Amino acid sequence: MGLGQDDPTECEACGVSKSDRGQRTDEAIVLMRRLWQEDRVTHEGVFFTCHDVSIAYYHFVVPHRSLRQRLAHPIPTKGHNGSPKKWKPVTPAMAAGLTDHVWTMDELLSFRVPPDALW
Repeated sequence: MGLGQDDPTECEACGVSKSDRGQRTDEAIVLMRRLWQEDRVTHEGVFFTCHDVSIAYYHFVVPHRSLRQRLAHPIPTKGHNGSPKKWKPVTPAMAAGLTDHVWTMDELLSFRVPPDALW
């Protein structure tokens, strides 16, 4: 629950006390900052608990210049003045062999993590 809603029925529908929403948001901000800054996070707070988690955005969605690969044959770009594409963008997940392409945010957010038995 965020800070903006004044309707107590919406909070109750989520099983959240309206009086806790400020504290809940403060803890969520602390947790999100840690997730953006640290590779692995364990957090046991009043409202949120997670063990050894990370955010995949950095590893699957963001190509890194130091990992890019030179293309054997440059690919022409649109227009007669465009310079040919000489590099293949590579993410850390691609470099580690976990995927073969740069993921979109939609793909990342809709990915269903397999049960532990498959890992």
